[in-house]
Amino acid sequence: ASNKTITNDISGGLTVAGLTFNGTGYTIGGTESITLNGDVTVSSASSTNDIDTPLVLGSNMSFTAGTSSLTLNGTLDLSTYTATFTGASVILNGVISSGAGGSIVHSGGYLDIHSPNTFLGTFSSTSGVVSAYNKLAFGNSTTGSTFGANSSLALSTSITVDETWAEPFTFNGAPNAGPSAKIIAYGDSPNVAGAAGPYYILSGAITIGA
Repeated sequence: ASNKTITNDISGGLTVAGLTFNGTGYTIGGTESITLNGDVTVSSASSTNDIDTPLVLGSNMSFTAGTSSLTLNGTLDLSTYTATFTGASVILNGVISSGAGGSIVHSGGYLDIHSPNTFLGTFSSTSGVVSAYNKLAFGNSTTGSTFGANSSLALSTSITVDETWAEPFTFNGAPNAGPSAKIIAYGDSPNVAGAAGPYYILSGAITIGA
């Protein structure tokens, strides 16, 4: 705790069994990568911690923020694995890439995705709010993204012209009754009240499951 700004300068990268933040205000930086073979957990309530160094998954794993905030500013290489994000607030600022099958699951809380990503697998959310700030937030546009009955997709880019999202979306829920997935659009348009557009255009296949 005497040094909360940590620089990973281990040449060739570092492999760890997992990362646990027991406090707040920690920043892990550096240009060398960290390969994760276990989960990343924030166990301190209402804390804020950042990981700026590049991360590589060595297995399927979870990023759990609990009641706290976790920000990933560095790149994230999923390889062929699945990353699960949950907690009060997880912010993804770095580009997310993968090999075949590398996927993302969101299972509660708020997930903010800011970068144009290139991961090849699927994206799914079972509950919580996913805010996408880029039309390529969900990676390869041919694989598709699924939102469950207790999930919301927030389109949060600041658009000044029509913006087309080619991602295939599936929105599920209880047929005819009960909770269902939601779409929330934050255009942040500079247009005067009542002016037409700009618009979000969802051009991929859309499946309505409820």
